[in-house]
Amino acid sequence: LRAFLPIGIAGVFAMLGLYTLPETYDVFAQPLPLLAVFVLAVVESLADKVPAMDTASDLVTFPLRMLSGGALFATATGAG
Repeated sequence: LRAFLPIGIAGVFAMLGLYTLPETYDVFAQPLPLLAVFVLAVVESLADKVPAMDTASDLVTFPLRMLSGGALFATATGAG
């Protein structure tokens, strides 16, 4: 599963009014952060296809995956 795609989808749903993000995570519903999240999702998907880049990408994005998963969990449960 891609780390940044769920955050981007939650942000798009919030922008369209289909989902309400807690105030703390409202930044994910704004255009510039959403663009950054989707660019990261594309880069992550492309890097996954190249063996040498896959390992480097995993090392760089591992902390970001943890943060994005925690943010999405907090958003979904209303915690935070």
